[in-house]
Formats: sequence, C-alpha cells, structure tokens
Amino acid sequence: LVSAGMFATSGRARLAYETTGGDGGADVLLIHAGVNDRRSWRCGVERLGPRHRCVAYDMRGFGETEDPADVNDYTIMHTVDDVVSLVSALGEGDRETAVSQSALAAALRLKGDLASAESLLHLSLETNRRTRGDDHPNTAATLHDLALIASMNGDNSGAESVLRHVLSIQQRKLGD
Repeated sequence: LVSAGMFATSGRARLAYETTGGDGGADVLLIHAGVNDRRSWRCGVERLGPRHRCVAYDMRGFGETEDPADVNDYTIMHTVDDVVSLVSALGEGDRETAVSQSALAAALRLKGDLASAESLLHLSLETNRRTRGDDHPNTAATLHDLALIASMNGDNSGAESVLRHVLSIQQRKLGD
C-alpha cells in the first residue's frame, strides 16, 4: 500500500511525503541525505514495508518539496520542526516513530557532539554497505558525513581521501 503525493505543512514549508507499508510495528520516518530525495529509500522500504509503515519525505529544497525563499529556513531546527510536523500530519500520535541514523548523526554533528555523531555514522555505514553495497549513493553520503567530522577533528588529509572516494562512487553511479 503506497500513498504518494501527500503534503504536510511546517512553518512556511510544504513538505512532500509518501507512506508505504502496513500497520504493524513502529512507523519509520526515513530522512534522506543532503544529496538526493525520498526515492533513495526505496530499497529500505521494500524490506521494512511488510512490518512497518514507512514514511519517506523530501527535505526542504529536494524532490517535490520546494526551496525555501529565505536561506535562514534551512537550519537544523527547521528540520526538527519538519519531523514534528510530519509525525503530526500522520495523525497517530500514539504510534512509535523511528528516525534514520544518519539524520540523527547530522543533528549531533551540528550540535558539536562529534564523537556520538561519528559513532552513529559508522553504524549507518555498516548498515548501508550490508544492505545496499559499497557503491550506493547512501553509502557515499554517509562517507561524506564522516569526512566532515574528520575535517572538523583536524584530519584534513583523511577527510580528503574519503571525499575522493565519495567522488569516485558518485562518478561511477552517474555513468550507470
């Protein structure tokens, strides 16, 4: 069961989302990396859908969610507000909702908790490699986020090496 073309309002943003799956376990809110849109979760939805209602949305400026007119509407706090708005739009406040590891890691990184963000990203990287493979865009996005943390920790040569690897993954995918 797929419900596409749905929208939720969060402040001045109109967020596009779709739901897939059953009424089983917790809702799973899938937040894409900052390099793609909700379609990147299709593989995960196929696996989770039989047991959970999956909610994938397009973050501000991606997919069917429009770019905000004001650059100040792109903060992590707006992303948090967007998540709250989406959960409210689902209309079932008593259901548990799980949020993606990489999105939580990004919030931790932006708050300055680099050690926790890095730990969570390594878990996400392991999951991406196991379920999607080494050359998947989500694997590349997680590696990109790990490179940001390496740079923030002063390891610029390590960050550069990882970013070169990310670039090679993206170039191979663009050639497919």
